[in-house]
Amino acid sequence: MTNDIIPITFAGGTGGAMLTQLLIKAKKLDFSDITLSKNGNAHSNLEDIEPCTLGIPNSDIDKITHIMNANVLGKVAPYFVSLHLKDLNMFSKYFNKIIRITYEDDDVEDLAYIFVMKNNVDIGEITDLDYLTKFNQRKLFLKMYQPYFKHLESNDNILYVRWKEIYNGNESELINTLADFTSIPKINFNENLINNWRHVTKASLAEIQNRI
Repeated sequence: MTNDIIPITFAGGTGGAMLTQLLIKAKKLDFSDITLSKNGNAHSNLEDIEPCTLGIPNSDIDKITHIMNANVLGKVAPYFVSLHLKDLNMFSKYFNKIIRITYEDDDVEDLAYIFVMKNNVDIGEITDLDYLTKFNQRKLFLKMYQPYFKHLESNDNILYVRWKEIYNGNESELINTLADFTSIPKINFNENLINNWRHVTKASLAEIQNRI
């Protein structure tokens, strides 16, 4: 079964849920829109495997257990699931293919802003003081875990995708890369899903930068 599962592993706020939906819809030849929150959060969409709620600091073994216990009856392989994972070496012992979203030091500030909007503001209104506190907390978090998300050379088993490619890169090149790695035909992918997500996410980033 694990040969048919492709986890998308990422730090929260780096587009993992959107990328997962892009792949699921391409696999199904589904050109409908992804449901997004007003700030670009894509977590309200169904995945092939129920997303694991455990965060990056939690045990990776528990995340493996969550996936291994998944019910994929009636789903079409490969099965895509978004996951907050640290140890790729451990996961590569269980799964033939993994997609890893990476980010760099100069991405941290924007990602911290985006995370606050998608994961704090979307949940409920917070005060201006809370914005700044959450923003600073997230910056520290992303800096702490950045060594786990360094960009390395992709291989047959692990595809490394930069946050910059997802947020600002050439959509066709990104789709070509994903199609080659997953063997899903390029024509199955809907570039508009990426563009719509980018538009909402960039508007969200501009809004919170004006608030803090």
